[in-house]
Amino acid sequence: MKKIVLLVISMLMLMSILLIFASCNEHNKALEHTACFDSDNDHYCDECEQKVECTDSDSNHKCDVCLRTLTKCVDENKDRNCDTCGIVIYTDGLAYSVNPDNKTCTITGIGRCTDTDIYIPEYIDEYQVTGIGEEAFKNCSNLTSITIPNGVTNIGASAFEGCSGIRNMTIPSGVTKIENSTFKNCSELIMVSLPDGITSIGSYAFHKCTNLSSINIPQTAKRIGDFSFSFCSSLSSFTFPDGNEKIGGNVFVQCTNLTTVTIPDSIISIGPLAFYSCTNLKRINFEGNRQRWEDLRKGEHWNHNTGDYTVHCKDGTIKKLF
Repeated sequence: MKKIVLLVISMLMLMSILLIFASCNEHNKALEHTACFDSDNDHYCDECEQKVECTDSDSNHKCDVCLRTLTKCVDENKDRNCDTCGIVIYTDGLAYSVNPDNKTCTITGIGRCTDTDIYIPEYIDEYQVTGIGEEAFKNCSNLTSITIPNGVTNIGASAFEGCSGIRNMTIPSGVTKIENSTFKNCSELIMVSLPDGITSIGSYAFHKCTNLSSINIPQTAKRIGDFSFSFCSSLSSFTFPDGNEKIGGNVFVQCTNLTTVTIPDSIISIGPLAFYSCTNLKRINFEGNRQRWEDLRKGEHWNHNTGDYTVHCKDGTIKKLF
């Protein structure tokens, strides 16, 4: 009987040793396998059952395994691109109204946006942005830039009036008019890119853009309104497109740095005070002959207090008459 008891005890001890060995072997196997694999996306390894952490190998802000959102876009270097995924980060919170077609919308104001660099999205809540309304950003003097999507075809009057911190602006190709006072009092504006297809520039459009030194007017622009470039004290030269018939009144009043103007043969009249106090005006290039220049209808005081300019015509020159 005693022998039987000893035999049972020995067998139990042997089984215990075998179980411990098997457990250690499994543990070692778990430690030695090359990589955890999670085929059922439960974040536990199929082999060792250790927890698998979320990973984002393709930098799309989502876990490769469970697709849970891990992070939000961040733009630490302020280049309007996410530091992780590289996508463009558009401005959020702009006020807008849905257009009658119920498919597009117009930006109506700054809304709850606190950005100083505005990057208008192509779509807001599934509505394509096609317009910027009248006075939408008027007197937003803290703004330093506004980027407009290509889908915009209409920019309302005074849309950027008083945006005194904006330095550059590119107008999309679908826009055909620069409305009245669009850039009025944008005192830091130095460059505006206007697309081919612009047909008119409204009154006071660039009034008191005191840092605007030059601007390229497309040949498609057939009307330039009164006071459109008045008090642009840095503007040094200007060329009217072919086909223009009238130079508006006060169009260059107090443009004290303006030295050269080119006028096409299509012009038939110059409005009153058009070049009033252009004190540095030196040269007018007229693309017609001297007789055509003499025949132009010239408004009252059109050249009052200008520099001692010379008109260069196809067949000779004409000095300013005092």
